[in-house]
Amino acid sequence: MSDFLKTAFDYKSMQLKCLYRNEDIALVQTGIEDEHLRTVYSAPLKFPVHPQDRPYLYCSLVTSVDGRIAFPDAAEGPFIASKNYLAKEGSAADWYTLNVLRASADAILFGAATLHNEPSGTGHVYDASLEESRVRMGMQEIPWNIIPTLDGSDVPFHHIEFTCGKIPVIFYTTPKGVQRCVHNSLKPVEIIDSLEACRQTLKPEKNYIVVTGADVMDNVLGMRMLKTLGLQRILVESPSLTHLLLQDALLDEMFLNYSCVYLGGDALTIGKHFQSFDSVHHPHTSLISVYLHSSHYMYLRHKVLYGIGEGREE
Repeated sequence: MSDFLKTAFDYKSMQLKCLYRNEDIALVQTGIEDEHLRTVYSAPLKFPVHPQDRPYLYCSLVTSVDGRIAFPDAAEGPFIASKNYLAKEGSAADWYTLNVLRASADAILFGAATLHNEPSGTGHVYDASLEESRVRMGMQEIPWNIIPTLDGSDVPFHHIEFTCGKIPVIFYTTPKGVQRCVHNSLKPVEIIDSLEACRQTLKPEKNYIVVTGADVMDNVLGMRMLKTLGLQRILVESPSLTHLLLQDALLDEMFLNYSCVYLGGDALTIGKHFQSFDSVHHPHTSLISVYLHSSHYMYLRHKVLYGIGEGREE
């Protein structure tokens, strides 16, 4: 077991009630199996069939009742859960759910803003049992941490994520970011700038730089490269990347935990600083499941659907 900080969860107090399960969506690939997961969710975490040419991409976010993901005076995403004073163990179940999703992933995709807002957080599994279960299922203790950056200037290289030397890191960038990532890496670095260069086994003792696109990342090619590197499932914890992946029709699934607090005003939303979809062409979702802890906290799982508005004119 890794020596990173662990959380002691009270599994029975987090037990959730399933309100809805979509029987039309087949969940056939096991993400993680753990005895305590059965206590909380009554079942292992399973996914639909994965794409052949890229990883299965799923995001995890907590929203308020009005779709906000951070308080203006406290940018840490977990506060939408922990500052729900009526949710009690429902907030703990939110944190546990994120760890379940991490435990199921080969890699976690973070935004640089997340690292700035959470200076002591690291991309590992905080539940000891889940970490042990992923190792037992053949995965490494700590998922690869993928850090997207256009040119490296927004990455806090002083963060414990990079300085502890124990987190396996992949920088995901354009040609403009290579030099800065190489210069600030404390581990030996390997640059991967083609699909052919992806035909290798990743080694945790190195940092890798996956280079794609020109002025912006080519996410279609980039995800193919990550798949070729052996990453089958990637958890997206960046709200900005969530929106960009939706724009590229690459995000497969959204785990949206629903905290019954209201923010309003100018509080942050998913993809707030990017172009919105229009009234004709926009992704749809189909609910996979809905779980409830109490009247103050719900856990929704969505399958993302693309191309629904194609050919329509209004």
